[in-house]
Amino acid sequence: AITLLAADWPMQNGGPERNGWARSEHLLTKTSVKNLAKLYAYQAGTSSGASSALTSPIVNGNLITYIGFKEMLIFGDGGNRVFSVDADLNKLIWKTDLPFQADQSKQKSSRQACAGGLASQVAMAGSSSAPMHFAAAAARLPATGGRPFRRPSPYFPPLWQSVYPLHPDTLTQLNALYTVSSDGFLHILNSSTGEDLIAAFQFVPPHAKVTSLNVWENMIYATTADNCDGYRNALYAVNLLTNEKQVVVFAPENGGFAGSAGTAIGRDGTVYVQVTQAPGDKPGVSRDAVLALTPRDLKMKDYFAPGRILKHADLSRPGITPIVFSWMGKEMVVAGGQDGGLYLLDSKSLGGADHHTPVFELPSKTRKREDAGFRGSFSSWQDVDTQQRWIYAPNDRGIAAFKLTSENGKPTLAPLWTSDEIAAPAPVVIANGMAFTLSTGAPPTLYALDALTGKEIYSSGSAISGHPQGALAVANGRIYFSTHENTVYCFGLSNENTQLAEQ
Repeated sequence: AITLLAADWPMQNGGPERNGWARSEHLLTKTSVKNLAKLYAYQAGTSSGASSALTSPIVNGNLITYIGFKEMLIFGDGGNRVFSVDADLNKLIWKTDLPFQADQSKQKSSRQACAGGLASQVAMAGSSSAPMHFAAAAARLPATGGRPFRRPSPYFPPLWQSVYPLHPDTLTQLNALYTVSSDGFLHILNSSTGEDLIAAFQFVPPHAKVTSLNVWENMIYATTADNCDGYRNALYAVNLLTNEKQVVVFAPENGGFAGSAGTAIGRDGTVYVQVTQAPGDKPGVSRDAVLALTPRDLKMKDYFAPGRILKHADLSRPGITPIVFSWMGKEMVVAGGQDGGLYLLDSKSLGGADHHTPVFELPSKTRKREDAGFRGSFSSWQDVDTQQRWIYAPNDRGIAAFKLTSENGKPTLAPLWTSDEIAAPAPVVIANGMAFTLSTGAPPTLYALDALTGKEIYSSGSAISGHPQGALAVANGRIYFSTHENTVYCFGLSNENTQLAEQ
């Protein structure tokens, strides 16, 4: 038997807290990253009547199969298909077609923002910032004395625990995968086979556009956007351990949820979202309000709203999803305004007694609309020795980095650096003191920046063709992202992936 180390990238922005920190990454370093190169581009093909867009990939770093340990690259497409690819060999492990089960088979209205197809990303439980996990098992099967070996079918080990009834750790132990098909049904898939572990059920309305999935304990959360098919934007939640699978819904008064990640979840399960109207605001009043919701029934427990009202609020601006993290014994939240300002909040009292007082506010340096406002989602990491923490935020033109410090016992945010121009950058992934991002505009480029200085360490040049979309996934020395051309790119170190050259 041998012991292997592996890391996961289980969901959008790495985990429930949305910190984008690949804490266990050890192969990609500031020294080795100069040798980063495109290893392969997996072409998923198109399905009849489907859009050619893939979801952002996730990584299951340690699946045990009859041929040993496998790192699975998992993603979905517009044709209600979910793919599992052997990340080491660029070969398909399984593909699942999710059936359409709702009564309403056609969209009431079709527009570019509501393209239909697989409604959500694929997600699994866990966090990319968790310590690298161990797996001890026989990767090479024992000798059989010359007798032909009969391989188990299709994978081993068999399920150690019955799926019914569900226990608190059943789905986590089975590395269950979660996604929402175009009919709005939530599917819980066996990561080994792609088959439904339990019966799929209605989670969001048919043809809804799910911007993100989040997983905390046995709760699944989904945010919807663009009011597709006339349904109001909302946050949906369901407890998988309940027999009824009753879905709880929270809908903001107007607009939707800021950013690409939708929700951020704290250690106690509190769900943080940003909306455009604070509780008690009159119709037509808009400001960047951060809400704290209870984990199981989505009841509002606290909120923060800036004292000033947005005079020229643009509800179509994507905004940025809040981030939650631990610092100096406290759990902190950072949120960004449409004007490019930043708010540092204490999770125990988001806005103080009046709900308008942050722990610290860093105003925007500019009020020009073309320069103002962050987009997508934050990223953050912490030096485990010094406890120093850094925060990164994309805007339309690049990445801005900030340092969280303490002055006279009071937490403050200070600007650290601003990157050279990067067109519509994807949210940052932090690994070994590097900030990885992807230009989703022209030209499409993968970058590695020094996380402390912003200096460019690596650029992919012209290696990417097509239109990148979504977010990066970083795990076990490789970087993955998808494009609108039904392709998933994999970048890595060629000397660490010689098996690909031997195919």
